[in-house]
Amino acid sequence: MKFNCFYKVKITTGKRTRMEYWGYYPYKMAMEEKNKLYDGMNGADKVRLQRISEKTFNKTPNPNLTDKELEEMFPKRGDYTVTVWKKDYGEWPFMLAKNTEEWGNFSKYDVEDSIDNYYKLGADKVVAKKAKKVLNIIWPDDPINMVKPKKKKKKVKNSKD
Repeated sequence: MKFNCFYKVKITTGKRTRMEYWGYYPYKMAMEEKNKLYDGMNGADKVRLQRISEKTFNKTPNPNLTDKELEEMFPKRGDYTVTVWKKDYGEWPFMLAKNTEEWGNFSKYDVEDSIDNYYKLGADKVVAKKAKKVLNIIWPDDPINMVKPKKKKKKVKNSKD
């Protein structure tokens, strides 16, 4: 049994039609799945299988993924400010060392993994926050950040002499 068959499946139930894309199914399994779609109270009225290439299959969107799954696959990246506290038990009075780092272009999953690593290395407290956007102070007249105020039109009164 070869697992290299790809299908475009058109399922019609009543007046609704939806498309699904099945991949890596041998023909026998695709027919079994097709027959399962007809079963039940909400079973399909019509199911049409069309064989497609792997290239076409890879280009198709996958509507079956939830937002959470998409976020895990393609996490949003951003800048973070990470602060690490660690107690120094050397001499009296005990010191609380605080270290702040700026991280750029990290996903929240990368940050969570790094926080776990800090705790494994002996940190007492770790806080990660999204970094605030900083205005361009070096070039105050930067044309990209500069917004020109709109000129107000003066109203002219018509006077009759």
